[in-house]
Amino acid sequence: MSVAKIEFNHQQTASLGFMLNLLKSNPYQDYAAFYHEVEGLVSEMTELSEHIIKQLNELHYLQQPVVLFKNAPIDDALPIFDFHDPVAAKHKLKKTFVAEGILCFIGILMKSYPFGFASINDGDLFHDVYLKDALRDSASQKSMVSIGFHYDMGFFKVRPDFANLLCLRNPSCNKVSTSFALDQAILDGLTEQEKARFSRTAFRTKTEVLALKGERTSAYMPAHPVYYPQRAAKLSFFEGRTEAIEPEDQAILDKLAELIHLHKQRFYFEPGDLLCINNNLCIHGREVIEITDLEAHKTRWLLKTYNSNDETLFEDNKGHFVSAE
Repeated sequence: MSVAKIEFNHQQTASLGFMLNLLKSNPYQDYAAFYHEVEGLVSEMTELSEHIIKQLNELHYLQQPVVLFKNAPIDDALPIFDFHDPVAAKHKLKKTFVAEGILCFIGILMKSYPFGFASINDGDLFHDVYLKDALRDSASQKSMVSIGFHYDMGFFKVRPDFANLLCLRNPSCNKVSTSFALDQAILDGLTEQEKARFSRTAFRTKTEVLALKGERTSAYMPAHPVYYPQRAAKLSFFEGRTEAIEPEDQAILDKLAELIHLHKQRFYFEPGDLLCINNNLCIHGREVIEITDLEAHKTRWLLKTYNSNDETLFEDNKGHFVSAE
């Protein structure tokens, strides 16, 4: 699977970074005002915006499983956060919003807009892939261990069309991969009989570890199929968390995991890489392959948005909060 790539040249990175650094609104306090500022910037920087849109259309980006923007502008000051509560530390210490701005800017150009879950991460639209001590060994973006292949919010009512990840800091001394595999390649490895078995409500998935307000009444999501032949998002699966309800179905789950690893592609982030993962066309995970500097690994930082192509979510304003249930 090839990664579609759009690269900012030095002048584009510098000029866009300069303009984003001038943003006055705080996206964590008034996202609507922040969005309005970035939307104005898209209109103001007409030449760059039209250039990116032209490249996206030439790539047929909605059919691409992964789109990579190279050399995206990021903030000059990238503080180290308290591992007890990194989100609170970010809100206190981060004074510029270049990273948030470029994620919003690209979302507007792709017509796939960031949205927030009111009950997750205190409603933030910008999520940190950053260590939190209490979650260090969990299947969470706040952990420092490998995370099985999955779809972001794959079992929720509103499933993002894209998961966009911007690298702010990723120490090159360590080997940590964001890995992905194309759904169609996985499905091509299944027989029709196996697909039929996967389309039954015969599987269950342990509840994802999220910063939720309130408690779930069950350790599992409701029973569900793994394969949905009539949906755009055809698979719902979380490696290591999705289980067969009946033992005789475990073998096909094991085969699915084997197919994912057979077809996976590894990607190693560099600062300024903005990776837009189509959450309907490919599955992704984190592979911690080799750590030579543990203290540096603790400071690895990606900023993430969940994006939707469904503009009906945003009739009132872009950045609508939806229920996580």
